[in-house]
Amino acid sequence: MKQARATEASARVEQIESGGYNQVVMSPIEQEIAAYEKMRPELEANHMGKWVLFHNQKMIAIYESFEKISEDAVKRFGRGPYLIRQIGSSSVTLPASVMYTPLHA
Repeated sequence: MKQARATEASARVEQIESGGYNQVVMSPIEQEIAAYEKMRPELEANHMGKWVLFHNQKMIAIYESFEKISEDAVKRFGRGPYLIRQIGSSSVTLPASVMYTPLHA
């Protein structure tokens, strides 16, 4: 229940005029987070402390280190969107200025 509330709280709710009902519309990164949350119990049971990569709502890879998984993510998907999360740790929100700062100027 807590997971569902967190997903709903972070998602934008838009009124769909043609159907006359509310539909939850999630941004791409919110979709990646929702996919992680769905698999979180299994990941924590089998891969606690490792790093996981999600793209297009699918688990792509699990690595021992952030450096390796971030290199793989950039090679595969460029600037994203994708989600890298350490399994079992709490989520961290970065400001947009940090998320989009070039590494090599």
